[in-house]
Amino acid sequence: MVFDGFRAKMKKNRAKFVLNIILGVLILFIVVCLEHFWWVWEENQTNYGLDILARIENHLYSEPLATHELAKSSVYFIEITHEDRKNWKYPELTPRDKLARMIENAWTRNAAVIVLDILMEKAEKSDSKMEKVLHRMLRENAATHVIFPVSINCDGLLVRNRFDELIDTLTADGRQIFHRGISIIEASGSDLINRYWTPYQVYMRANHPEILWNIALLAAAIREDKLLELSRIAREIKATNETRMPQNTEFTIMLGGKSMRIPLFATSPPAANTSITTKECDRIRLHSDIYSQRIRFRLPVESPLIRITADKFDEKENLLQELSGKVVVIGNSCPDLGDYHWTPAGRLAGLHILGNAINTLVEGLQPKHIPWWLHYVVIEGAIIVAAATLFILFPSLPAQVIGTVLFVSLLFAISWPVYLYWGIFVNFTIPVFGMSLHRFFADLEETIKNKNTSNCEHT
Repeated sequence: MVFDGFRAKMKKNRAKFVLNIILGVLILFIVVCLEHFWWVWEENQTNYGLDILARIENHLYSEPLATHELAKSSVYFIEITHEDRKNWKYPELTPRDKLARMIENAWTRNAAVIVLDILMEKAEKSDSKMEKVLHRMLRENAATHVIFPVSINCDGLLVRNRFDELIDTLTADGRQIFHRGISIIEASGSDLINRYWTPYQVYMRANHPEILWNIALLAAAIREDKLLELSRIAREIKATNETRMPQNTEFTIMLGGKSMRIPLFATSPPAANTSITTKECDRIRLHSDIYSQRIRFRLPVESPLIRITADKFDEKENLLQELSGKVVVIGNSCPDLGDYHWTPAGRLAGLHILGNAINTLVEGLQPKHIPWWLHYVVIEGAIIVAAATLFILFPSLPAQVIGTVLFVSLLFAISWPVYLYWGIFVNFTIPVFGMSLHRFFADLEETIKNKNTSNCEHT
């Protein structure tokens, strides 16, 4: 009986159903145009959905049930906390003898890579202790690599690091184990939430462009023995000035079992004699890819399984044995230093954002968009048909509410598991926009129809 009534109503309103289908296709066309020609709109729509999934994922991995997964984490944090700095009498610079002890602990426990999230542009009174450990690593042909963070000024020049000479020195058996990297974590322009890592930045040396890799990318490449591949890509990027390759050129590298895109950015920073404002400095690099360079915030910052504070080495000997083969991130988590930034998972210290970026690359967690045919043909096609039906069966407002709740719920139920296990993102927020636009057109159609009816009655 109900089915017969439904068939009769659909048959009676066949023309309106076809019109609704056409409206749905028009709305889809509008969405596709917005995604392809208005980058900010596409990013914002993607952020709405992915930020929700990121918060759920971070909370999930903070639960006791995630203990087994965290124990297998490729990243480990050694944090200098507020209490540590208090015990050290609040030094202006992080004491290098303390850093030397942390580096030595990680190296002797066979860490794969040590990432220092502390700039060392100024001299500190205990530099000799640090130099002693670094010299020993070179002399004993350490297998552990160390990444030193450096910065580039707005003239495109590399800012000098206190240990530059040591960084350029090879081990006794001729290997390079000390590296320079830059920590570029990028925020969205619309809300200033930090979501992305940028692959590299260009600096000038002797009037020639050089590539400085992002610390996260460099750490992942070292751990997977892909340094030679990174060097090849750097040479190809620098060669773009001579070959005039198009700006949409990109390179790829396999990390974490996934192919990682490295887009071609500008290969020349501004001339050294050009006056540049701070705001213009921020625009030297281009936007990161909103999928492949998005950070997954899986590592909960409070878990004792992946972190230890600077003063707990001797008390946590068993835990430190777990450093073998891991990327160890050493940095400050003290709020006094102001290195805290807003992310989809909340306000995090810089070393935690960097650690999550490294974990994303090493584990191959970078999100990817659902295949276009599945998105636009199958899913959007089904939504268009279902929405056209709803606007036949119900007035525009109830149809919008029912459709929005139904489509968002169904798409979220699909999106969450495929994102968690395969990193594929199905945008479950688009129906909110689509259904509101469909209601607008439905109300417009009804208004025109009523106006025509009214005019006919008057005549």
